[in-house]
Amino acid sequence: MLLERETELSQVSEALRHARAGRGSLLVVGGPVGNGKSAFLDALPPLATEHGARVLRASGAVSEQRFPFGVVRQLLDPAKPQGLSGRPPSVKDRIGAMPCERPEIPDPVELTSDRQPLLVLVDNVHAADQPSQRWLGQLARRLDGTRAVLVVTVRDGDPQTELPLARAVTDLATGWLRPSGLSVPACRLLVEAHFDGPVQEEFVLACHEASGGNPMVLKATLLAAAAAGHRPVAEEAARIRALRPPALSHRFLSCLQTYPEHVRRLCQAVLVLGQDADPELLDRLCDLDPAGRTEAIRLLRRAGLLTDEPRLRFSHHAVGAAVEHSASVAEVERLHTKVAALLYQGGHPAERVAAHLLAVTAPQEDWTTDVLRSAADSALRRGDPESAARYLRRALLACGPEGPGRAELLMGLANAEQGFDTGAAMRHALQATHLLDTPAGRARAAASIGLLALGRTSSRTVEQVRRIAGEHGEPERLRGADREAALRLEARLRHASQFDPGRLDEAVDRLGEFGDRPPMDTRSGRELTATLLYAGMLTGRLTAVEVARLGTRILDREPASPDHAHTATPLVVTALLAADRAPAVCSWLELSVSESGKQQAPVSRAIACAELARAMCGLGRVAAAVPLITEALELLDPEWIGGDLLLVGVLASIIHESAVPDPELIGRISTMYFPADNDPHTALTKSLAAGAQAAGQGNSTEAIRHLRDCGRMVERLGWRNPAVLPWRSWAAAHHLKLGQTGDASELIDEELVLAERWGAPTAIGRALRIRGGMESGETGVKLLREAVEVLGGSPNALELARACLSLGNRLRADGQADAAELLRRGNLLAAECGATLLPEQGSQAGPATDSRPLTGAEHRVAVLAVTGRTNQDIAEVLGVRSRTVEKHLTRVYRKLGVSGRSGLDDALRALAPDVNAV
Repeated sequence: MLLERETELSQVSEALRHARAGRGSLLVVGGPVGNGKSAFLDALPPLATEHGARVLRASGAVSEQRFPFGVVRQLLDPAKPQGLSGRPPSVKDRIGAMPCERPEIPDPVELTSDRQPLLVLVDNVHAADQPSQRWLGQLARRLDGTRAVLVVTVRDGDPQTELPLARAVTDLATGWLRPSGLSVPACRLLVEAHFDGPVQEEFVLACHEASGGNPMVLKATLLAAAAAGHRPVAEEAARIRALRPPALSHRFLSCLQTYPEHVRRLCQAVLVLGQDADPELLDRLCDLDPAGRTEAIRLLRRAGLLTDEPRLRFSHHAVGAAVEHSASVAEVERLHTKVAALLYQGGHPAERVAAHLLAVTAPQEDWTTDVLRSAADSALRRGDPESAARYLRRALLACGPEGPGRAELLMGLANAEQGFDTGAAMRHALQATHLLDTPAGRARAAASIGLLALGRTSSRTVEQVRRIAGEHGEPERLRGADREAALRLEARLRHASQFDPGRLDEAVDRLGEFGDRPPMDTRSGRELTATLLYAGMLTGRLTAVEVARLGTRILDREPASPDHAHTATPLVVTALLAADRAPAVCSWLELSVSESGKQQAPVSRAIACAELARAMCGLGRVAAAVPLITEALELLDPEWIGGDLLLVGVLASIIHESAVPDPELIGRISTMYFPADNDPHTALTKSLAAGAQAAGQGNSTEAIRHLRDCGRMVERLGWRNPAVLPWRSWAAAHHLKLGQTGDASELIDEELVLAERWGAPTAIGRALRIRGGMESGETGVKLLREAVEVLGGSPNALELARACLSLGNRLRADGQADAAELLRRGNLLAAECGATLLPEQGSQAGPATDSRPLTGAEHRVAVLAVTGRTNQDIAEVLGVRSRTVEKHLTRVYRKLGVSGRSGLDDALRALAPDVNAV
């Protein structure tokens, strides 16, 4: 299919008309490689037939240049019109039938002596053998006065096009034809024809962008796309842009082989330099002078191998692949080594130098290690730990197998890997400890292990770190950096002992030894204080007030950075949330999550998102926690998730506290991989996840079994704080669903005692609410009133909403006047939390004022509207569009029979909303 070549065809047609009148001419078809010159010649024989002309056709080829008069032989043996089907057989095919001696070559004018017009087509005249080029030059000089039209093609930028014999032909042209690149509409027609059907526009645009409108590149791209199974849809656009068709690379490679050595060297330099390809570097790398470089670039741009942009760039991925194939591995490494040295000598940034060192596997000079370490530091500062790790791994290749130098590199690598691979980070930190001779050095290496990572590793690793800490000495006997390393080691070992009741109590006693002045001046001191505080919170030996006071002091001194994920700060966050300090923690974590978006550290961001999800649960905004925990789960692999109690604990909280759990979150539990170890950490995490999954699936019997397993484990561990893992209230809710009130009462009574000892309003209010709901008469009302009063001092709006609704329902059944206000308050709080279908809402009874009750979404919008919020405010609270709020309100007005917001408050007061109706 020949598209958008009407202008060129008309020029040939006009030349044939002139030829009938005895005015012969020479037309040269030029352009870069692949612009359709040969395909254009294929379309000319039918045109010649229309004009009554006979056709002779030949094609030049580099591989056939050793055959004298090879192109002439194709034209004249036999000297009869070529078939309309296309190109002539090559001279190789004909040579066996020809005599070996020099053939009798006729005078070119003899071809034109016939009165019938003649169309002579010669493809790739620049690649023809020299005798044939001389013969064609003679023909071109004598066309005037004949009935012949000579059409030849040449490839722009090909060195052979610039040679004298080729120029002797093309310089006599009466007209030049340069087929342009195909437009998007033409590209669309070809894509539709290739896929035999409709195609999506984004796919067409990707094909056009990838090919630049070059017909050869487009055809190769379409063939490669079909071979790879790509469909012509928008989703495949990115893959199309990245394709490197092998056939295309082979074609470009054959083009490159025609260029002289200095041009090929320049191509290799462009490949190696990439964005660094400035003129000075090119000249030094290729040993070219400015004139030689300019000429080489001119040829490559004319050939279509380089773009016309100021910055040197290959026109297609396949050109780079061809250049890479044309050079040996040793040549490419030599160029990268030379570039790195030139950049280093020129004082360029370390990362720019390191990018080239990464491509070299051969041993390097001593300066390269310093450059790679500097590059790693730069990468970490801009939030790219994976690049930092690549630089340091390359530096390790050039470093000896032993000694403090290698240990320093391993410690730096471990620090970088904490952001995306905590397992590798721990392995490399431990390797560093084996290379250091002094206790202080080993202690510093072990202290670089992430605190949370050591808390979820094997006991063998913990004992190894414990031995190193013992050799190093106690913090009180050390000073300076040695003391800081000792504090960090103690913090890690304290946290790793969170599953040992005896050591937990020792940690709380250790905190007591510091009195009112625990170590807070350095990060190491704060890490130790945080782990001791966490132990006091887990065991319940500290009160919520004490934990809040000390935890706030620690958090105020810590920057809201995603790097906190590898320190003891997550322990402080957990303790403060248990102490009902969610508002302050939430603000700190929101900044941390925002900062993590600027980095490429998935583990750090995942932990920050999980912490923020837990803080949202502490505010009662469970719906807002779902996207955060979902992002955290997507950032980590299933094996990492299954081994992390923090992440699984947050997931369990969201599922247990949601009236309608998210099915996607429930399904994710089945994809988790739990370690085979049966240590307390793994067993608790596994049981917690199984309980959450059963609860989400509505299997109360299984949920109770797994939650009681969790309870037995935490009891053995000495974790007596119900605010950390409220398994009793979760299990009690399932007992009530099964009608097992005795079991539920026993669990809630235990939780209430522990919650009052801890002293946080949320834990106390939750237990009071559940207990009050189980009691009838005045006893139940009294407990529910106490729950509402206590939860008034809690940041958890959802717990307060449920308490208000429970009490309101009870009072309305007794006909008490304050029931309506409690129900209104509870519904408003629930709507602000984004909660739907709460059991307390569904339990309300009373006649509806309309046969079409309000849906849950409509009721939430109506409740928020009566508070005076604008449509935009309501949309932001509920996470919907303002137009959606407007539609809901319109339906609410119609159902309630009110004209607008002015009558909405009274209508809602008179309405007992049935939010279960959808």
